[in-house]
Amino acid sequence: MTLLKNRTTIHNLQKAGVALLTGGIVMLLSGFARPASEISDKDRLGMALEYFQSGKYHEAILLFGKLDKGYRLNPRFKAYMGVCYFYETDYPNACKCFNEAIPQLESFAPHERSVYYYMAAQSLFMTEKYAEAIPLYESALNVCYENEKGDALFGMAACYEKMDSTATAYEFYNSARLYYKRFNNTADKKENIAKIDSAMICHSTKK
Repeated sequence: MTLLKNRTTIHNLQKAGVALLTGGIVMLLSGFARPASEISDKDRLGMALEYFQSGKYHEAILLFGKLDKGYRLNPRFKAYMGVCYFYETDYPNACKCFNEAIPQLESFAPHERSVYYYMAAQSLFMTEKYAEAIPLYESALNVCYENEKGDALFGMAACYEKMDSTATAYEFYNSARLYYKRFNNTADKKENIAKIDSAMICHSTKK
């Protein structure tokens, strides 16, 4: 299954609002003067976000990890860590971060949540936890943009196929195909359409 890493740009995540560190200490990135003992961690956080925004996920996760040991990172930063691990293909750690963050994200904007749901589902898929991935694909499907629904449906179909629920899988593949045909004309989506068409032909010949 192809990972659709360009599904949503990280740029949308940085626009989601002011991020805070919790655990007795609140630090605003653009905040006012702090005692000297806090400045280094504030700067470290700023560096982590700069790395994150520029796609340097390995560097970002090293700094986020250090901060997470000293503070209890808030859900958004924990989700950012999940994004970093996802792009570093460290799917077990991505699953761990998303598992901690997602239950606390209900107040976040729907599309931002869809990014985390989808990446969490993909991470579970890559660790062969197909039954656990399906509800997260469904959550992404409920809050993502219309032109992104094909990806969530494709993921659900792939999970059902891996679980040998062939009939259900091809129902979702067909739904994904309709969304891809309607909204997407990129190379990776065309590749997925070709996979779906091939799978549907194989399914038909087995009936």
